[in-house]
Amino acid sequence: MAAALFVALLWHPFHVSVAEAQWNADHSRLKIALRLHPRDLDAALSEATGRRIVLEKESAESTKKLLSDYLAGTIYLSDSPAAAAGDAAEQRVQRRARFHWVGVEDEVRYVWVYFELERPAAEAPVWLTNRVIFETEPTQINTLQLLRTDPPVALRTTRGNPTERVPE
Repeated sequence: MAAALFVALLWHPFHVSVAEAQWNADHSRLKIALRLHPRDLDAALSEATGRRIVLEKESAESTKKLLSDYLAGTIYLSDSPAAAAGDAAEQRVQRRARFHWVGVEDEVRYVWVYFELERPAAEAPVWLTNRVIFETEPTQINTLQLLRTDPPVALRTTRGNPTERVPE
Protein backbone atom coordinates (compact mmCIF):
# COMPACT_ATOMS: atom_id res chain seq x y z
CA MET A 1 0.00 0.00 0.00
CA ALA A 2 2.77 2.45 0.92
CA ALA A 3 4.58 1.69 -2.36
CA ALA A 4 1.43 2.48 -4.37
CA LEU A 5 1.04 5.81 -2.56
CA PHE A 6 4.70 6.65 -3.22
CA VAL A 7 4.31 5.88 -6.94
CA ALA A 8 1.14 7.99 -7.08
CA LEU A 9 2.96 10.93 -5.51
CA LEU A 10 5.82 10.61 -7.99
CA TRP A 11 3.35 10.59 -10.87
CA HIS A 12 2.18 14.07 -9.84
CA PRO A 13 -1.36 13.92 -11.30
CA PHE A 14 -2.43 17.43 -10.24
CA HIS A 15 -1.00 20.47 -11.97
CA VAL A 16 -1.54 23.69 -10.07
CA SER A 17 0.21 26.91 -9.28
CA VAL A 18 -0.57 29.08 -6.31
CA ALA A 19 0.29 32.74 -6.07
CA GLU A 20 -0.14 35.48 -3.52
CA ALA A 21 -0.27 39.07 -4.71
CA GLN A 22 -0.82 42.55 -3.40
CA TRP A 23 -0.77 46.01 -4.87
CA ASN A 24 2.04 48.32 -3.85
CA ALA A 25 1.07 51.52 -2.01
CA ASP A 26 0.04 53.53 -5.10
CA HIS A 27 -1.47 50.56 -7.00
CA SER A 28 1.03 50.94 -9.85
CA ARG A 29 2.55 47.47 -9.43
CA LEU A 30 1.18 44.09 -8.43
CA LYS A 31 3.75 42.25 -6.28
CA ILE A 32 3.52 38.47 -6.80
CA ALA A 33 4.92 35.39 -5.08
CA LEU A 34 4.29 32.37 -7.35
CA ARG A 35 4.71 28.76 -6.21
CA LEU A 36 5.30 26.11 -8.87
CA HIS A 37 6.19 22.44 -8.94
CA PRO A 38 9.80 22.10 -10.20
CA ARG A 39 9.03 19.33 -12.72
CA ASP A 40 6.16 21.30 -14.24
CA LEU A 41 8.34 24.40 -14.46
CA ASP A 42 11.26 22.51 -16.03
CA ALA A 43 8.91 21.00 -18.63
CA ALA A 44 7.38 24.38 -19.49
CA LEU A 45 10.79 26.05 -19.78
CA SER A 46 12.05 23.18 -21.93
CA GLU A 47 9.05 23.58 -24.23
CA ALA A 48 9.52 27.35 -24.39
CA THR A 49 13.24 27.19 -25.18
CA GLY A 50 13.39 24.05 -27.32
CA ARG A 51 16.09 22.52 -25.13
CA ARG A 52 16.03 20.42 -21.96
CA ILE A 53 15.98 22.65 -18.87
CA VAL A 54 16.58 21.54 -15.29
CA LEU A 55 16.56 24.76 -13.27
CA GLU A 56 18.58 23.40 -10.36
CA LYS A 57 21.47 22.84 -12.80
CA GLU A 58 21.33 26.37 -14.25
CA SER A 59 23.40 29.30 -13.01
CA ALA A 60 21.69 32.09 -11.07
CA GLU A 61 21.93 34.44 -14.06
CA SER A 62 20.57 31.82 -16.47
CA THR A 63 17.71 31.01 -14.07
CA LYS A 64 16.80 34.70 -13.83
CA LYS A 65 16.74 35.09 -17.62
CA LEU A 66 14.82 31.86 -18.27
CA LEU A 67 12.17 32.64 -15.67
CA SER A 68 11.86 36.34 -16.55
CA ASP A 69 11.44 35.61 -20.25
CA TYR A 70 8.96 32.80 -19.64
CA LEU A 71 6.85 34.54 -16.99
CA ALA A 72 6.69 37.88 -18.82
CA GLY A 73 4.92 36.07 -21.64
CA THR A 74 2.62 33.90 -19.56
CA ILE A 75 1.46 36.04 -16.62
CA TYR A 76 0.72 39.70 -17.22
CA LEU A 77 -1.70 42.57 -16.67
CA SER A 78 -3.79 44.20 -19.40
CA ASP A 79 -6.32 47.02 -19.57
CA SER A 80 -8.95 44.99 -21.47
CA PRO A 81 -9.80 41.38 -22.33
CA ALA A 82 -8.95 42.09 -25.98
CA ALA A 83 -5.47 43.31 -25.00
CA ALA A 84 -5.06 40.26 -22.79
CA ALA A 85 -5.82 37.92 -25.70
CA GLY A 86 -3.52 39.70 -28.16
CA ASP A 87 -0.10 38.28 -28.94
CA ALA A 88 1.39 40.76 -31.40
CA ALA A 89 5.12 41.44 -31.18
CA GLU A 90 4.48 44.93 -29.80
CA GLN A 91 2.30 43.53 -27.00
CA ARG A 92 4.99 40.99 -26.06
CA VAL A 93 7.58 43.80 -25.86
CA GLN A 94 5.26 45.88 -23.64
CA ARG A 95 4.56 42.92 -21.34
CA ARG A 96 8.27 42.26 -20.98
CA ALA A 97 8.90 45.93 -20.15
CA ARG A 98 6.22 45.82 -17.41
CA PHE A 99 7.70 42.67 -15.83
CA HIS A 100 10.15 43.27 -12.94
CA TRP A 101 12.24 40.45 -11.52
CA VAL A 102 12.66 40.22 -7.74
CA GLY A 103 14.06 36.72 -7.11
CA VAL A 104 13.63 32.98 -6.85
CA GLU A 105 13.73 30.45 -4.02
CA ASP A 106 14.23 26.78 -4.78
CA GLU A 107 12.82 24.57 -2.05
CA VAL A 108 12.72 20.79 -2.01
CA ARG A 109 9.12 20.47 -3.18
CA TYR A 110 8.44 23.85 -4.81
CA VAL A 111 10.01 26.78 -6.57
CA TRP A 112 8.94 30.24 -5.40
CA VAL A 113 9.33 33.05 -7.93
CA TYR A 114 8.98 36.70 -6.89
CA PHE A 115 8.26 39.47 -9.37
CA GLU A 116 6.20 42.60 -9.95
CA LEU A 117 3.86 43.50 -12.80
CA GLU A 118 3.30 47.12 -13.71
CA ARG A 119 -0.25 48.27 -14.15
CA PRO A 120 -0.81 48.96 -17.89
CA ALA A 121 -2.79 52.20 -17.40
CA ALA A 122 -3.37 54.35 -14.34
CA GLU A 123 -7.16 54.62 -14.37
CA ALA A 124 -8.24 51.65 -16.52
CA PRO A 125 -9.59 48.38 -15.15
CA VAL A 126 -6.98 45.64 -14.81
CA TRP A 127 -7.14 42.12 -16.23
CA LEU A 128 -4.79 39.35 -15.13
CA THR A 129 -3.79 36.68 -17.63
CA ASN A 130 -2.08 33.65 -16.12
CA ARG A 131 -1.11 30.99 -18.70
CA VAL A 132 1.72 29.52 -16.63
CA ILE A 133 2.34 25.84 -17.50
CA PHE A 134 -0.60 25.67 -19.96
CA GLU A 135 1.67 24.72 -22.88
CA THR A 136 2.65 21.43 -21.24
CA GLU A 137 -0.26 20.67 -18.92
CA PRO A 138 -3.72 21.21 -20.42
CA THR A 139 -5.42 20.61 -17.04
CA GLN A 140 -3.25 23.16 -15.20
CA ILE A 141 -5.15 25.35 -12.72
CA ASN A 142 -3.60 28.63 -11.58
CA THR A 143 -4.88 30.42 -8.49
CA LEU A 144 -3.83 33.90 -7.41
CA GLN A 145 -4.91 35.09 -3.97
CA LEU A 146 -5.15 38.88 -3.87
CA LEU A 147 -4.11 39.91 -0.36
CA ARG A 148 -5.51 42.81 1.65
CA THR A 149 -8.91 42.80 -0.02
CA ASP A 150 -12.27 42.76 1.69
CA PRO A 151 -13.80 40.34 0.95
CA PRO A 152 -10.85 38.06 0.05
CA VAL A 153 -10.35 37.57 -3.68
CA ALA A 154 -8.95 34.51 -5.46
CA LEU A 155 -8.56 34.56 -9.23
CA ARG A 156 -8.59 31.15 -10.89
CA THR A 157 -7.38 30.65 -14.45
CA THR A 158 -7.46 27.60 -16.67
CA ARG A 159 -6.54 26.92 -20.26
CA GLY A 160 -10.16 27.57 -21.26
CA ASN A 161 -10.34 30.77 -19.19
CA PRO A 162 -6.84 32.29 -18.83
CA THR A 163 -7.93 35.86 -18.00
CA GLU A 164 -9.82 37.33 -15.03
CA ARG A 165 -10.60 40.89 -14.00
CA VAL A 166 -8.67 42.07 -10.96
CA PRO A 167 -11.01 43.82 -8.52
CA GLU A 168 -9.77 47.11 -7.06
